[in-house]
Amino acid sequence: MPYIMQRAKQFISCILVTFLATLLLFGSAVVSNIFLPKHASAQVDSITGFSLSLFPVFGGRVELVLPCVCEASLWIQVGDPRPGYFMVTPLSRVYERYTPLIDHWVIGTALPFEIECRIPIPYYGCVKIESGKPVVIMGTS
Repeated sequence: MPYIMQRAKQFISCILVTFLATLLLFGSAVVSNIFLPKHASAQVDSITGFSLSLFPVFGGRVELVLPCVCEASLWIQVGDPRPGYFMVTPLSRVYERYTPLIDHWVIGTALPFEIECRIPIPYYGCVKIESGKPVVIMGTS
């Protein structure tokens, strides 16, 4: 009986950590709405499609959003015209609506390398589910 109680306590603590991390992620998005500027401008050459910054450009409709609880980030899949997989981290500057939702349009720049999106699994710790480029700046509609 003590073994079952110990496993139940571990499972409940894992669920509690997941809940608190999710609450922290979405709470930081709400707080950032208060402190970040409300306007952004896209700096992409319409002929060549190259960014005027050093970072790769992305933009399109958000097709999928997954919370990455272990990183306190969001993994997003962006569709055409500039598709890719991206991570919205606490260090990302997000403008306009501040949260990428499915079927909303986004545009922005990301770093040229990928980071992992991980979620906690009871008794296994954090497990990788996807990876994406960290977003530097992103505007949403």
